[in-house]
Amino acid sequence: MFWTGFFVGFAACLAIGLTGHVVHDRRQRAAFIASLSPAERERLRGFETVKGDWHEFRDLLQHTHAREAPAENHCRGNAAIGPYPAQSQEREGIKRVVVPRR
Repeated sequence: MFWTGFFVGFAACLAIGLTGHVVHDRRQRAAFIASLSPAERERLRGFETVKGDWHEFRDLLQHTHAREAPAENHCRGNAAIGPYPAQSQEREGIKRVVVPRR
């Protein structure tokens, strides 16, 4: 009797966990597809017919977007802007910063 109850409990926990995983994955896929442009949705349909995995397409798309549009550094012109001016000036090529005393 104990082992039967143990097995039923284990099977129930396994079913709940697997259902949660599948539901989470479907929601992620729906949110990802909603965020795509129409052209990217067409590319996804073609990719899924060949590969069948939208996770790989998402990863490839993120790498493609990262290469196409590099992030701009708006503070590049003035190295003293920011919470750590000494560190940003070191990045600009200044090795030592002298701060006057008041």
